[in-house]
Amino acid sequence: MRHLTEEQIRKLYEFFPKRIKIKDIAREMGIAIGTVASYFKRLKQGSNLNELLSRKTSVLLSKIPEVHNKYMEGVPIKDLVIEYKIKDNYLYSLLKRYRAEHGLPSRKRKPSSQRKIGRNREIIEAFLACRNQCIVAEQFGISRERVRQILNRYGNGLNTKSPGKFRRHKRVQISEADLQAISAGEKTCKEVAEEMGFCENAILKKARIAGIYNGRKKQRERWLKRIAPIYQEFLEGATMKELIVKYGFPSTGCLGLFFVRYRQRTGAPRKNQKRKESA
Repeated sequence: MRHLTEEQIRKLYEFFPKRIKIKDIAREMGIAIGTVASYFKRLKQGSNLNELLSRKTSVLLSKIPEVHNKYMEGVPIKDLVIEYKIKDNYLYSLLKRYRAEHGLPSRKRKPSSQRKIGRNREIIEAFLACRNQCIVAEQFGISRERVRQILNRYGNGLNTKSPGKFRRHKRVQISEADLQAISAGEKTCKEVAEEMGFCENAILKKARIAGIYNGRKKQRERWLKRIAPIYQEFLEGATMKELIVKYGFPSTGCLGLFFVRYRQRTGAPRKNQKRKESA
């Protein structure tokens, strides 16, 4: 809500009992419809003219030249907000309107590059110490993208790429000795990744491309070993309901699907087929 001058408030008070449309009053006075409606609402609630004029903001309007002079002298806006007990956004709007009405210039500010040159130097030094943009971003309370921009602009050709998991797998070059160690089981992909300074997924991908590691194959073998005794009980005469209760499967449909996949991968006989063969 825009706070009005004393003359505007008195004029609104005269319009109130005449039952004129709010939009016509706002158009005639050159103010917003919401402002007129808010003042009329206070009058309907029982406020009188003195109560409308006794607002702190109306008093502040007479002190705008004093506030503007302090602001131009370099007093921080936070101190002015505390002194005059007003919100910073409203104080900015008052100062801007006052400068526009009197043709006054705004307060001169140093260029952003000069004001933040010390912080930029600290960011570069922090990055050189840890080589991690995410850690630097958390330390200075800015985004990782902003850290990257500062390093690219003020780093003078500094290599801004972080080591470890931030490297791409395309740059990974695994030696034949490491590949053989992974294939023989002497080393894991995680151990090789830690030695080389890359992420584990990059090593896994290179190992799969070389055809020496297949994590899904091992996972499938473990799954087949788990299902084999359950399927054997099913062939021996156990019912599906008994098996899901015993081994904790969610439903008979889920267990049946597991049995179908088990037969497809191992070539195990069906339950009915085994009965015919025994007969």
